[in-house]
Amino acid sequence: MTAFLFQGLGGRPFWHTGLVAPRFLASAFSAGPAFILLAFRFISGDIPISETVFSKIRHIVAVSLIVNLVMFISEVFSELYMPTAHSENLQLLLGLSHGSVLTGWIWISILFMLFAIAVYISPLRKNGLVLNAALVSTVLGIWIEKGLGFLIPGFVPSPIGDVVQYIPTFNEVLVVLGIWAFGLLLYTLLVRAVLLKFKQNFV
Repeated sequence: MTAFLFQGLGGRPFWHTGLVAPRFLASAFSAGPAFILLAFRFISGDIPISETVFSKIRHIVAVSLIVNLVMFISEVFSELYMPTAHSENLQLLLGLSHGSVLTGWIWISILFMLFAIAVYISPLRKNGLVLNAALVSTVLGIWIEKGLGFLIPGFVPSPIGDVVQYIPTFNEVLVVLGIWAFGLLLYTLLVRAVLLKFKQNFV
Protein backbone atom coordinates (compact mmCIF):
# COMPACT_ATOMS: atom_id res chain seq x y z
CA MET A 1 0.00 0.00 0.00
CA THR A 2 2.84 2.39 0.86
CA ALA A 3 4.48 1.74 -2.52
CA PHE A 4 1.26 2.61 -4.38
CA LEU A 5 0.96 5.84 -2.41
CA PHE A 6 4.50 6.78 -3.44
CA GLN A 7 4.16 5.89 -7.12
CA GLY A 8 0.89 7.76 -7.40
CA LEU A 9 2.55 11.12 -6.68
CA GLY A 10 2.84 12.66 -10.14
CA GLY A 11 4.54 15.77 -8.74
CA ARG A 12 7.47 13.66 -7.57
CA PRO A 13 8.87 12.11 -10.77
CA PHE A 14 11.49 10.02 -8.97
CA TRP A 15 8.70 8.00 -7.34
CA HIS A 16 6.25 8.19 -10.26
CA THR A 17 7.12 4.83 -11.82
CA GLY A 18 5.42 1.46 -12.00
CA LEU A 19 8.52 -0.28 -10.60
CA VAL A 20 8.13 1.16 -7.10
CA ALA A 21 5.67 -1.48 -5.86
CA PRO A 22 7.58 -4.49 -7.29
CA ARG A 23 10.85 -3.12 -5.89
CA PHE A 24 9.26 -2.70 -2.47
CA LEU A 25 8.13 -6.33 -2.55
CA ALA A 26 11.50 -7.61 -3.76
CA SER A 27 13.39 -5.65 -1.13
CA ALA A 28 11.01 -6.84 1.59
CA PHE A 29 11.56 -10.47 0.56
CA SER A 30 15.31 -9.81 0.68
CA ALA A 31 15.89 -7.92 3.92
CA GLY A 32 13.12 -9.58 5.98
CA PRO A 33 14.12 -13.23 5.43
CA ALA A 34 17.81 -12.24 5.69
CA PHE A 35 17.14 -10.85 9.17
CA ILE A 36 15.14 -13.96 10.08
CA LEU A 37 17.97 -16.17 8.86
CA LEU A 38 20.45 -14.21 10.99
CA ALA A 39 18.22 -14.72 14.02
CA PHE A 40 17.90 -18.44 13.25
CA ARG A 41 21.67 -18.79 13.02
CA PHE A 42 22.09 -17.28 16.47
CA ILE A 43 19.37 -19.35 18.18
CA SER A 44 20.03 -22.63 16.34
CA GLY A 45 22.08 -23.77 19.35
CA ASP A 46 18.95 -23.61 21.52
CA ILE A 47 16.34 -24.76 19.00
CA PRO A 48 17.07 -27.47 16.41
CA ILE A 49 16.46 -25.92 12.99
CA SER A 50 16.70 -28.08 9.89
CA GLU A 51 19.32 -27.23 7.28
CA THR A 52 16.50 -27.37 4.72
CA VAL A 53 14.94 -24.32 6.40
CA PHE A 54 18.21 -22.39 6.12
CA SER A 55 18.58 -23.40 2.48
CA LYS A 56 15.00 -22.41 1.51
CA ILE A 57 15.23 -19.01 3.20
CA ARG A 58 18.64 -18.38 1.63
CA HIS A 59 17.18 -19.12 -1.81
CA ILE A 60 14.33 -16.68 -1.19
CA VAL A 61 16.79 -13.97 -0.15
CA ALA A 62 19.09 -14.59 -3.12
CA VAL A 63 16.35 -14.58 -5.78
CA SER A 64 14.58 -11.55 -4.30
CA LEU A 65 17.83 -9.60 -4.03
CA ILE A 66 18.72 -10.37 -7.65
CA VAL A 67 15.25 -9.31 -8.80
CA ASN A 68 15.50 -6.08 -6.79
CA LEU A 69 18.89 -5.23 -8.29
CA VAL A 70 17.76 -6.08 -11.82
CA MET A 71 14.77 -3.74 -11.47
CA PHE A 72 17.02 -0.99 -10.13
CA ILE A 73 19.41 -1.40 -13.07
CA SER A 74 16.45 -1.44 -15.49
CA GLU A 75 15.17 1.82 -14.03
CA VAL A 76 18.62 3.41 -14.21
CA PHE A 77 18.99 2.35 -17.85
CA SER A 78 15.59 3.65 -18.94
CA GLU A 79 16.11 6.98 -17.15
CA LEU A 80 19.66 7.62 -18.33
CA TYR A 81 19.56 6.18 -21.86
CA MET A 82 17.09 8.87 -22.94
CA PRO A 83 17.35 11.51 -20.17
CA THR A 84 14.36 13.74 -19.49
CA ALA A 85 13.44 16.14 -16.70
CA HIS A 86 12.29 13.07 -14.78
CA SER A 87 15.89 11.77 -14.72
CA GLU A 88 17.33 14.63 -12.68
CA ASN A 89 16.69 13.02 -9.29
CA LEU A 90 18.44 9.81 -10.31
CA GLN A 91 21.34 11.63 -11.93
CA LEU A 92 21.81 13.63 -8.75
CA LEU A 93 21.64 10.51 -6.58
CA LEU A 94 24.23 8.64 -8.66
CA GLY A 95 26.55 11.65 -8.80
CA LEU A 96 26.14 12.19 -12.55
CA SER A 97 25.08 15.84 -12.28
CA HIS A 98 25.54 18.23 -9.37
CA GLY A 99 26.52 15.48 -6.98
CA SER A 100 24.76 14.64 -3.76
CA VAL A 101 25.76 13.90 -0.18
CA LEU A 102 23.85 10.65 -0.72
CA THR A 103 25.87 9.51 -3.74
CA GLY A 104 28.42 7.60 -1.69
CA TRP A 105 25.67 5.86 0.26
CA ILE A 106 23.85 4.51 -2.79
CA TRP A 107 27.06 3.10 -4.26
CA ILE A 108 27.87 1.47 -0.92
CA SER A 109 24.38 -0.04 -0.97
CA ILE A 110 24.96 -1.45 -4.47
CA LEU A 111 28.31 -2.93 -3.42
CA PHE A 112 26.68 -4.53 -0.37
CA MET A 113 24.01 -6.16 -2.53
CA LEU A 114 26.52 -7.35 -5.16
CA PHE A 115 28.69 -8.88 -2.42
CA ALA A 116 25.67 -10.64 -0.90
CA ILE A 117 24.56 -12.04 -4.26
CA ALA A 118 28.10 -13.27 -5.00
CA VAL A 119 28.10 -15.16 -1.69
CA TYR A 120 24.61 -16.64 -2.12
CA ILE A 121 25.35 -18.10 -5.57
CA SER A 122 28.87 -19.36 -4.82
CA PRO A 123 30.36 -22.03 -2.54
CA LEU A 124 31.26 -19.22 -0.13
CA ARG A 125 27.76 -19.56 1.32
CA LYS A 126 28.94 -22.73 3.10
CA ASN A 127 31.27 -20.64 5.25
CA GLY A 128 29.29 -19.49 8.28
CA LEU A 129 31.14 -16.22 8.84
CA VAL A 130 30.98 -15.24 5.17
CA LEU A 131 27.28 -16.10 5.03
CA ASN A 132 26.64 -13.96 8.13
CA ALA A 133 28.48 -11.08 6.46
CA ALA A 134 26.34 -11.52 3.34
CA LEU A 135 23.13 -11.48 5.39
CA VAL A 136 24.19 -8.33 7.23
CA SER A 137 25.17 -6.77 3.88
CA THR A 138 21.71 -7.60 2.52
CA VAL A 139 19.91 -5.92 5.40
CA LEU A 140 22.18 -2.85 5.34
CA GLY A 141 22.12 -2.60 1.54
CA ILE A 142 18.32 -2.67 1.37
CA TRP A 143 18.01 -0.28 4.32
CA ILE A 144 20.30 2.26 2.64
CA GLU A 145 18.62 1.84 -0.75
CA LYS A 146 15.09 2.28 0.55
CA GLY A 147 15.94 5.04 3.02
CA LEU A 148 18.75 7.23 1.75
CA GLY A 149 18.46 5.99 -1.85
CA PHE A 150 14.69 6.18 -2.35
CA LEU A 151 12.91 8.43 0.13
CA ILE A 152 15.18 11.48 0.27
CA PRO A 153 16.06 11.70 -3.48
CA GLY A 154 12.35 12.11 -4.23
CA PHE A 155 12.57 15.60 -2.72
CA VAL A 156 15.84 16.64 -4.45
CA PRO A 157 15.55 18.45 -6.74
CA SER A 158 12.18 19.93 -5.83
CA PRO A 159 9.26 20.09 -8.31
CA ILE A 160 10.41 23.62 -9.28
CA GLY A 161 13.99 22.48 -9.87
CA ASP A 162 15.70 23.73 -6.71
CA VAL A 163 18.62 21.57 -5.55
CA VAL A 164 18.87 21.72 -1.77
CA GLN A 165 21.08 19.05 -0.21
CA TYR A 166 19.52 17.19 2.70
CA ILE A 167 21.57 16.32 5.77
CA PRO A 168 19.78 14.61 8.69
CA THR A 169 19.75 16.66 11.88
CA PHE A 170 20.96 15.28 15.21
CA ASN A 171 17.36 15.00 16.47
CA GLU A 172 16.34 13.03 13.37
CA VAL A 173 19.24 10.62 13.89
CA LEU A 174 18.19 10.15 17.53
CA VAL A 175 14.60 9.42 16.47
CA VAL A 176 15.78 6.76 13.99
CA LEU A 177 18.08 5.18 16.57
CA GLY A 178 15.24 5.20 19.11
CA ILE A 179 12.87 3.43 16.71
CA TRP A 180 15.49 0.81 15.87
CA ALA A 181 16.33 0.32 19.55
CA PHE A 182 12.66 -0.17 20.47
CA GLY A 183 12.12 -2.58 17.58
CA LEU A 184 15.18 -4.68 18.45
CA LEU A 185 14.20 -4.70 22.13
CA LEU A 186 10.70 -5.94 21.28
CA TYR A 187 12.11 -8.54 18.89
CA THR A 188 14.59 -9.75 21.53
CA LEU A 189 11.84 -10.12 24.15
CA LEU A 190 9.67 -12.13 21.74
CA VAL A 191 12.56 -14.41 20.77
CA ARG A 192 13.39 -15.03 24.44
CA ALA A 193 9.74 -15.87 25.10
CA VAL A 194 9.77 -18.41 22.25
CA LEU A 195 12.99 -19.98 23.53
CA LEU A 196 11.56 -20.31 27.05
CA LYS A 197 8.35 -21.84 25.72
CA PHE A 198 10.30 -24.32 23.60
CA LYS A 199 12.46 -25.41 26.54
CA GLN A 200 9.39 -25.89 28.76
CA ASN A 201 7.60 -28.04 26.17
CA PHE A 202 10.42 -30.11 24.71
CA VAL A 203 13.25 -30.21 27.23
